[in-house]
Amino acid sequence: SQGVSASALAKISPLLIQPHITHLLSGFAYWLHTKKPGGFASEGEICRELGKEWTRLNGRAWREEDPKIEKIMKEFLHAVLQQTGILVEDTPRWYGFAHLTFEEYYAACYLIANSQKRVQHIRTYLHDPRWQEPILLALGLVGRESQEEAHMLVETAILANGEQARAERLEASPYEALLGRDYLFALLCLGNDIPVHPT
Repeated sequence: SQGVSASALAKISPLLIQPHITHLLSGFAYWLHTKKPGGFASEGEICRELGKEWTRLNGRAWREEDPKIEKIMKEFLHAVLQQTGILVEDTPRWYGFAHLTFEEYYAACYLIANSQKRVQHIRTYLHDPRWQEPILLALGLVGRESQEEAHMLVETAILANGEQARAERLEASPYEALLGRDYLFALLCLGNDIPVHPT
């Protein structure tokens, strides 16, 4: 969006203004990272997923094939393509993030967007190699805002220790005593300067 004012972007698509763009791209990145390992999806699929997220954010009911929502999402998709460089067209009407780093960053934003679901989101994907970078990014983003919250997430979501882990009935990964996967991921967090308790 070099050289384009915020008001001009809003005319192209009001959803290009923060926080809309981050919320929509985060939900889309999470879906893409989970469902499309190749990193690209059709325009119809993308508009459907963006529409679901948009209606959720606006407290509206999602209806499949709503022409008004489809039009808004197509305008948003094409505005992001033309104005930001975050998304690219791979083949006609198939789109994805310009680089895996963008997808991982926005997927990380989704993991931590809801503070009540952070632990479960992280724990769900903890040892999936595709999710290693998004989880580290998510913990780093949280650590920039609150070191204490990052400490808690490493203890609870990574190590399945502490009061909150017990309250959520989290257990160490299978065969943790032999494999030490949770412990190794915690060491990876240390190596990436994620704030943790000294103990």
